[in-house]
Order: sequence, then structure tokens, then C-alpha cells
Amino acid sequence: MVDKRLGLALGALLMSAVLAGAMDTKVDYKPLKITGVQEFGQIQSGMLISTPYQPMSAEWLDHFGSFLTQEAKVNERLLIQIGLGGTFQNGKPERVDEKFGGSQYKMFFIGPTIAKATVLFGEDRAKPAFSIGGGIFPFKYNSQAVNLGEYLFRTGAYPTYIMNGGLLMIGDNAAYLQGYHAAARLGNLDLDLLMTTETGMPPLYDWSLAALANYRIMDGAIEVGAGVNFKRILQVDPKRTVVDSAANSYFTRNGRHYVGDPSYYQEQFNFYDFKITNAKSPTSDTIGFGAKRDAAKAAADSVASWIDPVTRTVPGASKFTPAGPIFMAKAGVDFKKLFGIETKSPKDMILYGEWALLGWENFPVYYEKRTDRMPIMFGFNLPTFGLLNLFALQGEHFSSPFQNNSYSLGGSNYATPWYPNGTTKEFSEKEYNDLSTKDDWAWSVLVQRSFYRSFTLSGQIARDHLRTVGTDWFYGSRLEPTEDLHKISDWYWAFQLAWSI
Repeated sequence: MVDKRLGLALGALLMSAVLAGAMDTKVDYKPLKITGVQEFGQIQSGMLISTPYQPMSAEWLDHFGSFLTQEAKVNERLLIQIGLGGTFQNGKPERVDEKFGGSQYKMFFIGPTIAKATVLFGEDRAKPAFSIGGGIFPFKYNSQAVNLGEYLFRTGAYPTYIMNGGLLMIGDNAAYLQGYHAAARLGNLDLDLLMTTETGMPPLYDWSLAALANYRIMDGAIEVGAGVNFKRILQVDPKRTVVDSAANSYFTRNGRHYVGDPSYYQEQFNFYDFKITNAKSPTSDTIGFGAKRDAAKAAADSVASWIDPVTRTVPGASKFTPAGPIFMAKAGVDFKKLFGIETKSPKDMILYGEWALLGWENFPVYYEKRTDRMPIMFGFNLPTFGLLNLFALQGEHFSSPFQNNSYSLGGSNYATPWYPNGTTKEFSEKEYNDLSTKDDWAWSVLVQRSFYRSFTLSGQIARDHLRTVGTDWFYGSRLEPTEDLHKISDWYWAFQLAWSI
């Protein structure tokens, strides 16, 4: 699948050629960078939500990528960056049929890795005081976050979800943005302003405005930063962003809040009814289920009766929207610089963390507590005494009451969480959808070692927000809408060999 944004890369290249040919210019080309990466690993336990739900045990993963990057400066003022690359892998689940039982669906992802033109201002061209540019580019504001974190551009508020990684399991830790970027470097203070268009998560093409600040203290021994991303502040087609549908609505009747989707309540009824019907005898787990079953059935019937048969909406209902601000704060302490400790690796002994609030406004039923939308990441780079370049430990706490899932947004443009069938035992055991309480903690361990300046060997074990490339999904990078690891006990391991010249 060739990325449509390849045209932007070719356009930027053409622009640089026109500038070089039309003016008396000096073009300084940096050496062409060629990078390759081969990684493989195994999901020890997990689950795909593809119907039917498919548990994964010792599921093998194998990826290959290759990338070319060229940079050039025109008259020391215009920086042109062009990158092209791609990855190859097999999608999940591995589809087979009667005729081709040993075959798998192969997937190629080819497109620009960067296509950006930036105008530089200031006397020091290596570290310009101000710059402004645009195109397609990776953006990373938390330099220590090797896997988890980077919430400002890898999350959504409504529905609430977190992404990490992408087409690779290791090292894919930056957000890839399309739009415009202005940056100012004022001594120890770094400022960034970004206006980006949505190209990955439906509804597409809405514009977001983000601002970030980072400040270094004691020669970088301590760093603090903060930012805000006003997601979808400009909506290209408001009817696509805020869908007028009963399933995407909420309202109040008789002093009680409801959502306009009867199925939300019906699936709860199905769970409690199934538990009661199939219980051999009353137990501590089923006592009280009768009242919950009756309440869920009453809510489902009431909501269904309030839906206008002509408009298919509930009169007077408000609609959920995926638009809303995301806030971020981060901090880091480099104990080497703080206490004057010398080590062979500049990444050793750094403690760091990041906090985010995914959406300020609360909404009835689905999004009632801000604390349910607050991921907190923390990490520490252990000292390796020169044996490794990096030994990074990361952890995260995120207590959303729903699955980390973007299915409703990707499938229908609904800003609502995904919820499971009530009789699907993989998602509901003692209470309806209680699987969502078993993924509150994520963790990651990464080790890296470089050889001969051109090779880097990495190993990672993690229970993070891994999404494999799916064969049923057609938005973003065609990743699964939900993470593959649903419990803290689910995990994977991976090795990667990367080389560059």
C-alpha cells in the first residue's frame, strides 16, 4: 500500500530543486543516510478483537524496514529534509483458506518518513534561534521516553485511548505529524507551536493546535516541560466530526443521565441474565445480579422508546465529540549531571516521568471522571558501567473504565467507547466488562548496545499498548483498534537489529 502522502515528499523535493535552479544558491548536501531494521518477537499472551475473538499464545511477529533520508541546506537558511522508507510484515490474524492453507496476507507500507522544509533564523545555523516549516515529520518532545509516554500526540480523549509503537515494536516512539511547526530556542527555554492535520484517526483532516515549552535547569541536570494540544479545534466537516446519531448522544430524563445507545444497557442485561441463568446455585458473585439485570433492562427499553422513529435520534439529546484539549506535563533528572558522576553512557542514571489529562470536559455515563483519563508514566535508566548504551525501565498507570480502543471512532466517527457483548466471557467475568480493570498498569524494559557505530542491537519485553497490523482495518496504519495486551500478565518479547550508514 503506497502512502498517498508520497506526493508531499516529491513536492518538497521539487521545491528544493526549483529554488536551487532559480536563484544564485549554495546547496550543502549532507551524506545520504541509509537505514535498515530487522526485528522479530513473540506475543506470549494476548487477544485480537477481530470476530470471533482470538486469544494469542506464542504468536510470532517478524518485521523488516528500510529507509533513505537526505538533508540539504540552501544558503544556510532553508533546510530541506526528505525521507522515504517502508516496512514489510504479515497482518494478524493470519488468514488462510481451503485452497491456500499455508499462505498469509502480506502487507507493505511504503511512504515518506519525512518531507519537511524549514526556514532558519538566527546567527547560529546549527542551533537557530527561530525556525518555521511544514510538511510531514516525526516529532518527539520527551527525549527519554523510549516506549511509553509522548501522550500529547499519541492519545485521544473521546473515546479515551493511548497508542505507542506502530509498524515496528522497538524504537517507533515518535508521533508522525503533518502540518506546520514553529520553534524558538531562547537559552534554556525551548518553545514549539504546531498546527497539524489529522491523517491517521477518523474523522480525517480536522486541524489541531499544540503548544509546548521545555526548560533546562543546572546545565540540563533537571528538565521540566508542559504542553497542550487542542484536538480538532478546526473541523473540516463538523457533521463528520460530531455525528448526529442516537448512538453518539447523551441526555437527561427524570433526573438521570443516559446515553442514546440502547445496546450499551442491553449488553449489561445480557451479561447479568446469562450469569443468573447459568448459575448452578446462588453464589457471592451472583447475589445482587437480579437488581442489576432489571435496571439494565429498564434502561435499555426506556432509551429505545425515547428514540424518534423518524429522525432516529433522541429529541433534545447532546452529542459526543472527539474534540477537546489534551494537557501534558513532564520532568526529568539526570543524576550524573546533578552529582558530577561520570559514566560511559550519557543515558545512564536519568529519572523521568510524564502526566497527561485526556480531555478537560466530563460527559455523562462514559466520561464522568477526569482521573479516568489521566495516564502517568515514569521511567529510569539504570547504570550499565559501559556494558550497554541503554537499560531503560518504564511503567505506566492508566485506569480507564473501558478498553483502550478506538473502534467506535474508526468505524462510525462516534466519540464513544467500545463495549463488548455481554455473553463474551473473554471480556466479562465477575462483572460486565471487568477485563478493563485488569489493564491499569503497563510496563516496558529495553536494552540496547551499539557496535562499530553502524549497528544497534535491541531487546525489549513489555506489557504496553502494542497493536499489530490487522487485516480488517483500513484507517491509520491499519493497526488493530484495540491493544493486543489486555491484562498486566499479557506480554511480549522482541529483538531488533538496526544498521545505518
